[in-house]
Amino acid sequence: GIYNWFDPLALIKAMDILSDDHPEIKLFFMGVKHPNPEVKELKMAADAYELCKSLGLEKKNVSFNFGWVDYDKRADYLLDSDIGIITYPGHIETRFAFRTRILDYLWADLPVISSQGDYLSSMVARQGLGISVKNTPGDIAEAIIRLYDDQGFYCEGKSNIQGIIGDFTWS
Repeated sequence: GIYNWFDPLALIKAMDILSDDHPEIKLFFMGVKHPNPEVKELKMAADAYELCKSLGLEKKNVSFNFGWVDYDKRADYLLDSDIGIITYPGHIETRFAFRTRILDYLWADLPVISSQGDYLSSMVARQGLGISVKNTPGDIAEAIIRLYDDQGFYCEGKSNIQGIIGDFTWS
């Protein structure tokens, strides 16, 4: 989902930076509308979609699934991806968060781009599982290009994931 405590806006702006030189790079938001009708539409989801439209990226470089991917089917989307990205603003909540979506990315063997500020983003940087970035469009775009252009770095990240994934699995 696109929740108010994430920052998809910086990521969409990063895609705008990349869109002219790299139209082949695509961003897909796996879910927007929560399946529980009690959960109201979140402002950040609406803001993200409006920003995407205003930048002319809708269905060109950025796509939204306006429904919800069932838990059992999310693996299909993750396994068809090349990079897992999670962006969020710096905040006290960030410092104590444990972003389980990063665990999904690691399970799917996806190098990670994560905003700095929490335990798992520090682990991503420390263990070479991807790139931990300042939450700015320029830094996010630079990280995407690094993983896209530098196949050695990309493959090293995937290899490093294989070295630690056992720490996050259980029977």
